[in-house]
Amino acid sequence: MITSYPICLFLYNRPKLVIPCLDAISKSAKGHSIHLYIFVDGPKSEEDSFQVKDTLKKVNNYDFQSFDKVQIEETPKNKGLANSIIHGATKVIEKYKKIIVIEDDLIVSNNFVSFMIEALMKYKENKKIGSISGFSFAIKSTSNDDVYFHPRPNSWGWATWEDRWKSVNWNVNEKYLNEISYSKKSFNMLGQDMDRMLKAYVYKKIDSWAIRWALCHWKYNWLALTPYKSKIINKGFGNNLATNTKSTNNFLIIFDESNQFKDFKYPSEVKATERNIKIVNKFNSNLIRFLQNYLPNKLWNYINQKIFEYY
Repeated sequence: MITSYPICLFLYNRPKLVIPCLDAISKSAKGHSIHLYIFVDGPKSEEDSFQVKDTLKKVNNYDFQSFDKVQIEETPKNKGLANSIIHGATKVIEKYKKIIVIEDDLIVSNNFVSFMIEALMKYKENKKIGSISGFSFAIKSTSNDDVYFHPRPNSWGWATWEDRWKSVNWNVNEKYLNEISYSKKSFNMLGQDMDRMLKAYVYKKIDSWAIRWALCHWKYNWLALTPYKSKIINKGFGNNLATNTKSTNNFLIIFDESNQFKDFKYPSEVKATERNIKIVNKFNSNLIRFLQNYLPNKLWNYINQKIFEYY
């Protein structure tokens, strides 16, 4: 019996991104039984409604021949990205017990789906693993492994299982943080920006599902499986319609353009190395994030390259 895997794609008001995103997913899905669920969030305003309608038009006119099943859900009123993902992912994961999630500004590699499926199968019963990341910063591998572990999950193309997803408390407030003995120092081991984003959510300055997902990883000491060669390119940088990305500067990545579709090499031990934690956290440091917002693109790319070469 062929096992079907669900992919959830979340769209909103960026119609120009729809076709490139769907084309990449279609190529990556070939050879697999994929059920595609598309969630299109409703408009915030009348002006916004034109972009959302155009997005829906492109979706409805698309040729979905690469997928065994396609279901499109349109939300009349705007939920916001966080509520859309929590609602959509929860709905689908209850049916399939696992999930692969993509947003509209992401381009996946040809082997993204193959990688996600293989990793979902391999680590299903390993409760040390909270999620699988498709995106990776530019990190040189010091072994023959294709992947590494890090305590920080990534929200740019990811996968997980029902039991992990249902472990998240989405109602995070100061009372809950006290209950779980929250530590700023400990949480920032996932990156210097972690506590800052968490506090911004608690005090209602941002509405992020991803920071609550990261907090759950921290609470249960989960690791995220991450490829050295990124299976994701984020096209959302510099787009003034992006939900949480305002910078025009993208991160340096090594995009996977290989023809490897199976038998990825995994570390013998499920453990995050100090080296890889240090490199990922360097990209997520307050200084680098500050520079990302203000440096000219050429200088920003130079710094990224130097970080890659140094480590």
